[in-house]
Amino acid sequence: MVPLAAWRLYSRYRKLIGKQFYAPRKLWGSLITFTTLVILIGLHNLDRNDALAALLAGATAGVCLAFVGIGLTRFECENDEVIYTPNVGLGIALMSLLCGRIGYRFFRLADAPSLSMQAMLAAMVENPVTVFVIGVLACYYAVYSFGVLYRCTRSGSRIRP
Repeated sequence: MVPLAAWRLYSRYRKLIGKQFYAPRKLWGSLITFTTLVILIGLHNLDRNDALAALLAGATAGVCLAFVGIGLTRFECENDEVIYTPNVGLGIALMSLLCGRIGYRFFRLADAPSLSMQAMLAAMVENPVTVFVIGVLACYYAVYSFGVLYRCTRSGSRIRP
């Protein structure tokens, strides 16, 4: 499980930093996946006011960060292909937030080895701080993906620097 998690973190890091080719399918996939994740976590926490408030606060922060991120993204057109470069500082900050929270949760859950995997996952999506971080990241990726799609379609794939 640890190598799979490390690979996913590395691939997410590469997506946050460096040039990306405009791939509408991947962007739509991110938009749908992260939106669904926020909805499911929200539905799971309907009876937990603190977790639901944390999710809404994280979602608001994620949307605001996505607008900042879209504004800081550089769009280019090379050989009739659209390439965009996300802001490095924002990418590193989001990755640090994710890694820090995952590391902290694994450290805390290591104290309770008798919990089943289902109980550990439930504990993660009911913790207000974890739900806040998920809200920030998921809404950031969903809105950022939509922003890139919108920006590239609006300009007819003719992006000028």
